[in-house]
Formats: sequence, C-alpha cells, structure tokens
Amino acid sequence: MKILKSNAGFTFIEVLVVAVLIVVLTTIAMVSYRSISANTRDARRKQDADNIRVALESYRQANGAYPLALAGAIDTDEYLTEIPVDPLTGKDPSHPAYSYQRPSNLEYQLTVYLENDNDPLINGANNAYVQEEPK
Repeated sequence: MKILKSNAGFTFIEVLVVAVLIVVLTTIAMVSYRSISANTRDARRKQDADNIRVALESYRQANGAYPLALAGAIDTDEYLTEIPVDPLTGKDPSHPAYSYQRPSNLEYQLTVYLENDNDPLINGANNAYVQEEPK
C-alpha cells in the first residue's frame, strides 16, 4: 500500500506573516478609532462651550452682568437647562469639563479642556480652549 504525502497547506512562515499583518491592521484601526473618538468628544465640548457662551450673553443682557458662577445661569432654566458634562468623564467632579471665571461684572473667561493636542482653537495651557468676553 502506497501512502500519499500531500504538501498542500501553509508553512509556519506564511501563517506568521498573515498573523503579523492582522495585528498591524488592527493596531492601525484602533489608533484611528481613538483619534476619531477624541475629535468627536472635542467637537461636543466646543459646541457645549458655544451654548454656554450664548446663555451667558443672554444672562448678561437680562441682568446687566455675567453670573457669579456658571450655575447662576441655570437657576431659572431660561438660559441653560443644565451645565453640560464632559463626554468622556461625565459628571466626575475631579475632571470638570468647563471652567468659568468672572473677573468683573462685564467680563468672563470660559475654559474648555480638549483632548486633541493639535486643535487650532487651543490658545491656553494644558490643551485649553479659552473664550473671553468682551472680545
């Protein structure tokens, strides 16, 4: 009886090359996904900051001065229904999404911390996007 040997199949090197390619493609996909996710969260932060700015301006128009604290703009639900939360950390008090300061009745500084180091709107330290009024 004659036993036939078949050389059909993959060598160890071929399987190893395919595995390496899969790992490289997966790594590229993960990095791209994280970058896109960070940009999406930053876009949400910028939109929230713009909504806060509009609410602060409305508050100043009605009251003649900016509120002492950001929470002051939501007292009546007329300006803001709630203070926006960070899309990544949520309501974690150790990572506030927005920092509001009022140096005087007619000026304020709203700081938003962004994830993307290369965002063109970053104009402060620690990836901060700072809006100041009056401009």
